[in-house]
Amino acid sequence: MARLRLPVLYVAAAVVLSLLGLAAAERLVYRDRVLPGVRLAGVQVAGRSNAAARTTVALAAARIEREPLLVTAGSVRFRLRPQAVGVAVDEAATTRAVQRAGRAGKPPGAAARSAAAAPGSHRGGLGRPA
Repeated sequence: MARLRLPVLYVAAAVVLSLLGLAAAERLVYRDRVLPGVRLAGVQVAGRSNAAARTTVALAAARIEREPLLVTAGSVRFRLRPQAVGVAVDEAATTRAVQRAGRAGKPPGAAARSAAAAPGSHRGGLGRPA
């Protein structure tokens, strides 16, 4: 029985070390790029440089700040100009959220990466007021 435990421990240790090595390699390869799996307002930004991510954020912000908001109150529907209700995208905060997505204590490959830059998510800095 004791002979069986030792190889199992070696295999388990090898698996854990391999996963840690892969995580470190991903962080190294993507140190100046957006991590895989990150989306911004429906646009894939994974693998883009930080400069390209800033450009993507600026384009998405311009679109959000210019497109009318469709508001429904009961059976009444109307449109509002974003500027009229104070919609403003914090491009710097959104860019930081895109660049940090998946880096703040979450393991690589975590599904939470895309949440940081989801449209309408105030956590990501890109969104419309409720």
